[in-house]
Amino acid sequence: MTQLLKRFFYTLQLVFIGCLGSMPGHAAESSVVAITAGRNHTCALTTAGGVKCWGSNESGQLGDNSNIDRLTPVSVLGLASGVAAISTGGAHTCALTTAGGVKCWGNASLIPIDRPGLTSGVVSIDSSSTSQTCVLTTTGRVECFVPNTILPSTLVELGLGGVTAITAGVSHACALTTSGGVKCWGEFGDISNTPSFNSIPVNVSGLSSGVAAISAGADFNFALTTAGGVKYWDNNGSPIDIPGLTSGVAAIDTSGGHTCVITMAGGVKCLGVNFNGQLGNNSVSISVTPMDVSGLANGVSAISTGGAHTCALTTAGGVKCWGWNGAGQLGDGSTADRSTPVDVIGLGGGVTPDPILPPASPLTGLWWNQNESGWGMSITQRDSMAFLAWYTYDSIGKPTWFVISSCPLVGNGCTGDLYSVVGGTPLGVPWNGNGKVVTKVGTGTFAYSDNNTGTLNYSVNGVNGTKQITRQMFATGAVQPLVDYSALWWNQNESGWGVAITQQYGMIFATMYTYDASGNPVWYVASSCPLSGNSCAGDLYQVTGGSAPTVAWNDAAKVVTKVGTVNFTFQNSSAGTLTYTINGVSGSKVISRQLF
Repeated sequence: MTQLLKRFFYTLQLVFIGCLGSMPGHAAESSVVAITAGRNHTCALTTAGGVKCWGSNESGQLGDNSNIDRLTPVSVLGLASGVAAISTGGAHTCALTTAGGVKCWGNASLIPIDRPGLTSGVVSIDSSSTSQTCVLTTTGRVECFVPNTILPSTLVELGLGGVTAITAGVSHACALTTSGGVKCWGEFGDISNTPSFNSIPVNVSGLSSGVAAISAGADFNFALTTAGGVKYWDNNGSPIDIPGLTSGVAAIDTSGGHTCVITMAGGVKCLGVNFNGQLGNNSVSISVTPMDVSGLANGVSAISTGGAHTCALTTAGGVKCWGWNGAGQLGDGSTADRSTPVDVIGLGGGVTPDPILPPASPLTGLWWNQNESGWGMSITQRDSMAFLAWYTYDSIGKPTWFVISSCPLVGNGCTGDLYSVVGGTPLGVPWNGNGKVVTKVGTGTFAYSDNNTGTLNYSVNGVNGTKQITRQMFATGAVQPLVDYSALWWNQNESGWGVAITQQYGMIFATMYTYDASGNPVWYVASSCPLSGNSCAGDLYQVTGGSAPTVAWNDAAKVVTKVGTVNFTFQNSSAGTLTYTINGVSGSKVISRQLF
């Protein structure tokens, strides 16, 4: 279940990758990137884009051309690659392919088959814990259906733009809008006291903004707010706060009777029905308050709840499951229920999922002050840690950059030490990091009041200041493409320079932060790099003459100069090649996503 150039120069994501070393707590990429738990089976998406499933197979939901239950993972026939996302239901599984098509198996189909009318143009998919699956298309249409049956589809038009995620319940569905609001339709669209079926999406009372993620259960919903709190509602009332989960939550998933969350620290807490140990707290007692899952106080990157079991993807590189195991859905080679997590056999490798905006990374983005176009801040969040890069100018208007490489999130913001880096090697010559010097120059605090508004307080070389900043929105569209390349990118053998890529819809903004011939910090920006397939190309610019952060901003002194071109080609969401020409010097770098 589961204005281009001018505006650009303030907020392009500039991140100091690797100069202070790689942050702990994230594993290198291995075999699994996503998990999804159904009613009594489970599936995993591999880094190769393949699918493996295990557990109940009475309806062919494992996709291995049999009806035999499997106690450990088996490969889905014909899906060894080319899959972007997966979602499990009661007796079926569906996959979203990298081509934007949908394939489903189960409900008596033993192998994946194309969903009629959905062979392209799909960007998001979610299934309920029982029957229906819902998909979001590039046109803003949501289609909900019961796979591989003759039952009719339900179609809802949400229109172009404005939707970031969908979630499917048993007989209702909800959408998360780009403004952080929630719309629902089905058996209780407007959360009135009299349940009714609404075929037109209506706003959820009290949730017009500030929501980062949503998850639908049987006849109820949960919402994760940008402040890290959890709200619940059903067809008898408006959203209410969940005691014990009013802050500190990074991700959430719910199913028929229980709900689990990932905390900012990477731990797991669950509440609800627990007859089979699905809360993972070494008991079978129902709990209306969140309970810690045994052995998972940290190190978890994704969570999925099934009918009466739960599975987690860990940052250390493994998949763990607990709860009901009557059909082998825990994947440990047995059919014994487990009230604490056990390892899934054969899936010893995992990877932290790509950053997603929102739901688990509400801070990630480009931030600026609209009255001071020409400098900016990039914030990247992974779990409970943020990495802030500030690209600005020195006292005589030369480009420089500072970083907060470790900014642990507490409440609605973070505080960390501010560093400057000099002595690195310029692009175009072999990398030599021996001359690199990292110096603490002050401290910085970032606090956000909502998903798009924040305050930066700083002290740089003894001078204090405050900047009001907002999230930069530089592109529009219906929905995000299948692959989001937004991340910090580097060459692991050249710690001390890097590239920050921010993607919105089909447009990429990239910032290269590196050094000039004298080893002084310098940064370049590609303000318009439209994606075509798995690559983008654009012009590269340098900005000089800007004001230092410790003096009043003078926009008239700013000079923007084209210095070359840049091209990015991505092999997958975590590996690519950077090709550039800067001031007549050309080069190519192998780059990979930085897990800090």
